[in-house]
Amino acid sequence: MAAELNLSKNFVSQIETGSRNPSDRTICDICKKFRVNEEWLRNGTGEQYLPPDEEATYITELLGSKDNPLYDMIKAIMKTYSQLSDNNKIVLQEFCRKLKENQ
Repeated sequence: MAAELNLSKNFVSQIETGSRNPSDRTICDICKKFRVNEEWLRNGTGEQYLPPDEEATYITELLGSKDNPLYDMIKAIMKTYSQLSDNNKIVLQEFCRKLKENQ
């Protein structure tokens, strides 16, 4: 959790033991990263997790099973995209936008 939020393990440990309180920013980061309901995190009321959004559901269905014949290809595309420079990502995004316009 500490690594996911760019926090030190010691700081997270202090929050867990109650010796430090998380900042509003940290609470927002936890809620966003882990889809936790902020009301539940702050007050213990309501559902613990937010319902999955439509996009997350789609991605889970797409990659949720290695039985999907496209699983390895989709995984390779995502990995390759993440390794591109920011400039190359912009070029690829522009290419995809133009391709969509021309369909």
